[in-house]
Amino acid sequence: MKKLLKLSLALIFVLGSYGVFAQGGTPDNAASHSVGSFHGFQVALHTGNHYEWNVFEVDASGTFDAVGIAATDKYKFYTYDPTKTDITEKYTGLGVDTYEGEDFHKVGIQWLDVNTTGKVYAVEVAEYNGASGACSTKRRYFISVSAGQIDFVLEALNATSFAAIDLTGVDPADVPTIKAEAMSKCNSFSGGILANPPATTDLGTSTFFYKISMNTDAQPWNGQWGFDYTWTKANDAGLEVKVVESTSSSTTIGSVTGTSISVNAGHPVAYLKVTIDNVLGTPADADVTMNLGVTTDTPFIRTVADVDGSKQFEPTANNGNNSEATNYVIKASPATSVFTVE
Repeated sequence: MKKLLKLSLALIFVLGSYGVFAQGGTPDNAASHSVGSFHGFQVALHTGNHYEWNVFEVDASGTFDAVGIAATDKYKFYTYDPTKTDITEKYTGLGVDTYEGEDFHKVGIQWLDVNTTGKVYAVEVAEYNGASGACSTKRRYFISVSAGQIDFVLEALNATSFAAIDLTGVDPADVPTIKAEAMSKCNSFSGGILANPPATTDLGTSTFFYKISMNTDAQPWNGQWGFDYTWTKANDAGLEVKVVESTSSSTTIGSVTGTSISVNAGHPVAYLKVTIDNVLGTPADADVTMNLGVTTDTPFIRTVADVDGSKQFEPTANNGNNSEATNYVIKASPATSVFTVE
């Protein structure tokens, strides 16, 4: 009995010393990450030791396939600083295919593709007692990478102040009315003076904005991304859509081709600037109404620049952030007639 107790205590000590993985410890209990996301990995630093990092794929039978250098479209290594909170400061460098060196006990990895069906990724670190080639041990951590956390967000902005509508504490039943009021405004010519014939009047244009953003694993996506859209609209004369960096800037940071939007890398948040010709008439025949719809299953991130084959699409389950229930309304000014005088 004493021997059994001693053996049990020894086993507890060993497990406590080396840790027990709740997730990631075995291929059939792999942790879940989203494609495009960054994650940091580290082991304890033994100063002067050489650390070598690799990534493999493993199937259900435990067979390992090296994907490393030959599959640079699967992942990239980055310098990792766990003391930082901003993702652009936490993971730095250009993204490399190999990562090893003295005291390299931590690394950042960005996942560029989902794992092969029936397999998971294994992140491996080899630690050498001194220089590379000395006596070593290895650790592995298993990860399943999917597109499950890619999330596109569409947000209509208040037509008057261009600030997001604050619905904090508002009764849900009142939200449609509040949004409708906030997203309706007179056209930009309202209050203007009509020229008398034969002169004509330039009525100008009215503008409104949508804020669009892309995330993966709740991290801002800094690569290329985009989506397809449709309009439910009325009186859209002169309609023009541009991708700009802010509501106060005309600098374009993407392109609009037909009904497809593409946002340049480095801009996880962008704005759609929508411009419409002002027209005169009654509300029934001249008010402009516009409702942007995002085509289902089209929002994507592109993990390799300009390579369509690297597109990873938002899952249907995340479509809830892709729509606004309220139209923008640009209210028309009346077509006041010329004077008749006697």
